Amino acid sequence: MKCGSALIAAMLYAGLAWAGGPVEAGRAALERGEGKQALAHLLPQAEAGDPEACYWLGRLYFYDVPGVPADYAKARRWFSRAARAGHADAQYKLGGLYFAGRGVRRSLPQAIAWWRRAARQGQAEALNNLGALVALGKGVKQDAELGLALQILAARKGSEAAQENIARKGASDRANALAEQWAASPAALAAALAGVEIFP
Repeated sequence: MKCGSALIAAMLYAGLAWAGGPVEAGRAALERGEGKQALAHLLPQAEAGDPEACYWLGRLYFYDVPGVPADYAKARRWFSRAARAGHADAQYKLGGLYFAGRGVRRSLPQAIAWWRRAARQGQAEALNNLGALVALGKGVKQDAELGLALQILAARKGSEAAQENIARKGASDRANALAEQWAASPAALAAALAGVEIFP
């Protein structure tokens, strides 16, 4: 009876994983640390052009998952495909690859450009990273208030790194007001981000 119960449980688990389709099954396998299973689910979907599958395949190659060793060049390839299709999380991860020089030649302008695209869509970690660079004037024209406002918005969207930055730095009334404005108006955020001048 125990064997029959285990078999039924395994069949139910497999059915639940497939209920969301192959991309969801691949994501679940990745999160369980089953690299080969994740690859089997994600690769056909990614090759067919599914941006979500491309993003998760990029994550599979970014992290050293049992059965699929880390390969930053492959991660860049798949993040890039998803990012060009408008996937905000992929844009953020691609920016990180350019920032760190993983799988691609290090390029702060490229990192900023990809983080700006992700930030326009409200991606919290991209907002935080871009805010830090703007506040410091690293690769862009320095504007401490604008940078702080981006980090406040990131913190409100759940970025723990941004929350830590704000707790350490404090927040001005002007930066809080800008973050409020951008939270209410994605168009206002996009206009502010368009004004961030990237240095070559």
